[in-house]
Amino acid sequence: MPLQNNYFSDYPSLKLTRDDNGVLVAEFHANGGPFIMTAQSHTEFVDAFYRIAQDRANKIVILTGAGGEFITDVDWSSFGDVTDPGVWSQVHDEGVQVLENIANIRVPVIAAIEGRAHVHSDYALLASVIVAADGATFEDVAHFSAGVAPGDGIFTTWSYRAGAGRAEAFLLNPQPLTAHTAHEWGVVAEVVPNGKALSRARELAELYLRAPEVTRRNTRIHFIQPLKERIVREVGYGLSLEGASSAALVKSMQAKSEPVARKGQSARRPPKAPHPLRYLRRRSRNNTIWLSWETGRDRRSLRGRLPATESVSPWWSENSSADSARTSRVFRARTSSTAQRSLRTFAERNAAESQSRVRRLQS
Repeated sequence: MPLQNNYFSDYPSLKLTRDDNGVLVAEFHANGGPFIMTAQSHTEFVDAFYRIAQDRANKIVILTGAGGEFITDVDWSSFGDVTDPGVWSQVHDEGVQVLENIANIRVPVIAAIEGRAHVHSDYALLASVIVAADGATFEDVAHFSAGVAPGDGIFTTWSYRAGAGRAEAFLLNPQPLTAHTAHEWGVVAEVVPNGKALSRARELAELYLRAPEVTRRNTRIHFIQPLKERIVREVGYGLSLEGASSAALVKSMQAKSEPVARKGQSARRPPKAPHPLRYLRRRSRNNTIWLSWETGRDRRSLRGRLPATESVSPWWSENSSADSARTSRVFRARTSSTAQRSLRTFAERNAAESQSRVRRLQS
């Protein structure tokens, strides 16, 4: 028993209408105008084409687009963070299921193309026959030119219809492909005047309806089977590659933006050179003070020169040379704030004594 058409209004991005002869027109649209692919519509189409294929009341299916276009662009932001494995897992599964469900439509499918088929032209290439208007163009703006591997079935369908060499050149250097060139390649069956693609598709549907229903269904099944086998073998793997390239693209874009942000921040807040003693004290850990100065005096311990109440652990190291009597002293003391002041006093007094000795020797 044929299913009812109660699913026709379930999909905001796909307008479904069917005439008395069972010719179903599936029109991609965005609020009645040209359609842009979004994450929501990507999800909708899985169920939509499954139910279209399941409904035996559909005798012929026509795919077309609203506003004189097929599918023009994609809203990448609607898909969220594609580097998240959970996000891409959904994109991966839906991408495979949509193509499989269109291929599983077991009645003749006609694609009526007006304007731009620049995103998911693979949907059209799953049709039995493509009728294109004179001004129609085919292109892939969503993959290689955007920095993403074309793995969602676009290569599988184009290489099947046009040959691998043409498909690779078409996808590696995406340029608008005219309806006439697509006709020469064997992708498009007929080229008609602008605005006449849908009406010509309806004429072909009337012609196909003259054949018995089982004949129509079995012919579609037979014709689509080789392409279905390639979809099963290739598209899941291709979407995995596309997901990895999408994550790499996002990562490279983030890496390029981070140095710019750091550069802007350093330009706004130039570093201020601190006093050497203050710098050393700020870099100390566990209340450890590092003092360094040069003196010609014999080395001496800090013990006994600090208040008896302070806990001091003296440490020093020497850096001497054969041609110089001057020795670099580095003292470390674990001390409180009172001991820190004593250390500064000790350093100043020691430096003054050194200068006094130098003056005596010179005189």
